[in-house]
Amino acid sequence: MSNQIFPSDIVKHTSDFHFRYYNGNTLVVYRVILALVIVAMLSLFLIKVDVSIKGAGILKSETPRTTVRSLVSGRIDEVYVKENDEVKEGQVLFTIQSSILNEKNKLYDSQIKELEGKTTDLRRLIGRCRQNRWEEVPSMKSSQYQQEANYFYQKLSDTRSQYAIVQKNYERSKTLYEAGAISELEMDKATLSHDNAKSNIYVAIDQQAAIWQSVLTELEQKLKHLQSEDSQLQQQKEFYRVEAPVAGYIQNMEGIASGAAVAPNYQLGEISPIGGMVAEIMVAPEDIGLLKKGGPVSIQVDSFNYNEWGLLEGEVLSISNDVFMENGRAPYFKVVCAVNQDYLELNNGYKGYLKKGMTLQARFVLTERRLIQLLFDQADDWVNPHLAEK
Repeated sequence: MSNQIFPSDIVKHTSDFHFRYYNGNTLVVYRVILALVIVAMLSLFLIKVDVSIKGAGILKSETPRTTVRSLVSGRIDEVYVKENDEVKEGQVLFTIQSSILNEKNKLYDSQIKELEGKTTDLRRLIGRCRQNRWEEVPSMKSSQYQQEANYFYQKLSDTRSQYAIVQKNYERSKTLYEAGAISELEMDKATLSHDNAKSNIYVAIDQQAAIWQSVLTELEQKLKHLQSEDSQLQQQKEFYRVEAPVAGYIQNMEGIASGAAVAPNYQLGEISPIGGMVAEIMVAPEDIGLLKKGGPVSIQVDSFNYNEWGLLEGEVLSISNDVFMENGRAPYFKVVCAVNQDYLELNNGYKGYLKKGMTLQARFVLTERRLIQLLFDQADDWVNPHLAEK
């Protein structure tokens, strides 16, 4: 006799069988999975993520490199710096041989010194004439005007001697005239001779002063001309001395040594200015539209593992107004960004300092979007026939 009360097909459809088959543990897993799906669905509407674009770039100085060039032709005389030396603004970097200018400068200096001595002597001689101070021969710097002073003193002494004789005759005639021994006509002749002799002294002094004044005027004009030419020569000599236009580090001094020949506008080197650094980043034309000045940027320096060293933070300073197109490279826009510091730091405090020329990867944060918006964008890209054709 069989113990089966109900057929098995009937039992499978009973509630007891279902409660027995689908036990409590299975329901827990089901409920957990269902809760996770619901949370995931809700998170699509709640969670926001940053939308960004990327670009590669390089660290550069805030100011561009300055090219050092020769303004004249010649041969390098002295080189005062070497590659990567720090230089100050106005520091002499190179000198170019200028032997011809040096000889001219010596000649001009000699001529100027001679003329200055002569003009000084002439001013002293003219001053003595105006003051009528010729009791003795003055001492002159130049031999020429020492001789002229001796000659004029002798000439003036002769004139004064003649006047002294006439003065005695005049005094004698005056005494005789007062005694009635000579006529008035003879007295008048003696007076006239006396006045003429006295006048001859002043005439001689005035004539000589006029001659010296004329010579002084001519020499002063010549002196000014020489000084002007010497000043121009000094300016030309400045061209033979190459100075640093800005402070920084001298670079690219290829083939520059004493004796090397240079031509006008020949590049002698470059100076990388001292100062802050900026990141110059290349951004594709399809990504440039949403960038704006002042926007944030995160920078990953290729020389430092960002997982250990972290990222640099910065902001957009400028965006080029036109596209750059170079041979073999896709079109791009230049975006210049400021960086917040010149180093990256490990957790233990060790600092790695940045250098100009380091390459980098930049990420520009454009906006925040919900996950559902991003999912819709992705789905639209996949199924939209118009976008698929593109």
